[in-house]
Amino acid sequence: MWDEELVGDVRRWVESGDLDVACERLAEKLRETGVDGFTRAARGGFTNSPDEVRRWLQRCAGLLTTLGGEYPALYTEMNGYTLNTDHWSAALEAWSAPIDDFEALDDGPADVPLHYREDLTLRGWASMQGSFERYVGEHAPRSADVETATSVAELLVHVAFLRLVRDAWLAGPIEGISVPLAVTTHDSELGIVLQPVE
Repeated sequence: MWDEELVGDVRRWVESGDLDVACERLAEKLRETGVDGFTRAARGGFTNSPDEVRRWLQRCAGLLTTLGGEYPALYTEMNGYTLNTDHWSAALEAWSAPIDDFEALDDGPADVPLHYREDLTLRGWASMQGSFERYVGEHAPRSADVETATSVAELLVHVAFLRLVRDAWLAGPIEGISVPLAVTTHDSELGIVLQPVE
């Protein structure tokens, strides 16, 4: 369970676009927990380049158009990373209406089956993946420190994914994409909506 005060801080940083600040503060807070593995993981991050993310977005957006025609929005989320510790990825979907509220994603994806087939593999954070593997699950060690570290780590990965996609998106227009892109992680109500770059 995420700390509500910390979630409030993160929500404010995300809503104001301060993703760099959010990542810095969360990494600092994670280091302060002193929980082995997570303290090292706090120094890591994704290593996918903006160009790689942009190429993935362009390729998938093109496939979505070919398979299903025009769509009013795109949606991407990172998979359930605390459970799928061996492979972190993101999927892109055509969405049937613009997204402005992550708490009520009622309209749902357009019926285009790209998920798993065309996912972006997220690389470079093996230390964090290993920490989730060690500390999450029914056989994981239980303590207040571990619970705190796990919660902070979840928020850090979440915001780092938002930043990865945002940085790639803001590098310039992506050919073939003229609709907004909603970005979040699996089962989260905290996300960002990126408008097309002119």
